[in-house]
Amino acid sequence: MDQLPLVTPVSVLVLFGLAMWVAVAVWATVYRRWRAGLPLLPFQPRRQVPWRGVDMAMILVVYIGAMSGAAGLARLVLGSEITQPLPASAKVNEHILVQLFVSGNVWTVIACLIMAAGIAPLAEEILFRLFLQGWLESLDRRVRRFMPGVRGWARWGTLPVMVSSLLFALPHIRDSTQYGLDFLLLRMIGGALATLTTVAFAVALARLARGATAADLGFDREKILPDIGLGLVAFGSIAAPLFAAQSALLNLVPPAIAPDPFVLFPFALVLGTLYCRTHRIVPAIVLHAALNTTSLVLLWLQMLG
Repeated sequence: MDQLPLVTPVSVLVLFGLAMWVAVAVWATVYRRWRAGLPLLPFQPRRQVPWRGVDMAMILVVYIGAMSGAAGLARLVLGSEITQPLPASAKVNEHILVQLFVSGNVWTVIACLIMAAGIAPLAEEILFRLFLQGWLESLDRRVRRFMPGVRGWARWGTLPVMVSSLLFALPHIRDSTQYGLDFLLLRMIGGALATLTTVAFAVALARLARGATAADLGFDREKILPDIGLGLVAFGSIAAPLFAAQSALLNLVPPAIAPDPFVLFPFALVLGTLYCRTHRIVPAIVLHAALNTTSLVLLWLQMLG
């Protein structure tokens, strides 16, 4: 997110203090359960996901094709000049959503909210946790069956969580070249449409070609409300530490380096652990949406301050 101003608004400090209080309360409860020998998050097994490596390759091809198609259509309709950097552009260290959100255009702000709080959490969790991590878990199980020695290296599920988290964090490296707001908005909308197209293809492929059930797709209608609560509790436990780490890194690393991957990797580990333990996707989506929404709220409060 955007770098914090030198004088942080009182409202941001109040919210951060509240978040710290919630985090302490949640971790105190976790500690008490651990001391009592109670499970922190009971493991809920399920059958291996039916999609395979070839399906993951097809999903990747569709994503690349959709992104390329969106970029090509934009150049065809609006002209190639829209994709050119601004003259004498400076290097910026701001997320694309931040640059658009602070533009002041009400429709652009609404688009940012829809993207951050809805489309991005839904699409990224389905693709990275449900499909990628789910497939890696099944691969991990097969490897352990044929190579028993692997069991002593890491607990089952650890490597899928770490690999999917790393692949989630790395693409969040920011483009430091400054572009016009029209191009940034177009890139955000095109990326959203391409991602949703990929999600639709992946779900259709799993359902029609592999016979995936609702449980395979991480959905349990009877546990919607508990899953929402679990996602919010997880958010309460990590929000303050993540925002504190983001703020600290922004003041430690050079201005040309965005700290997003360093913060998003531990965040993704929490998302992956939630999915690995429950094998339901709603808690991860809720946690992701809560963090993104809070980031924009804090940015808005900073703008007001």
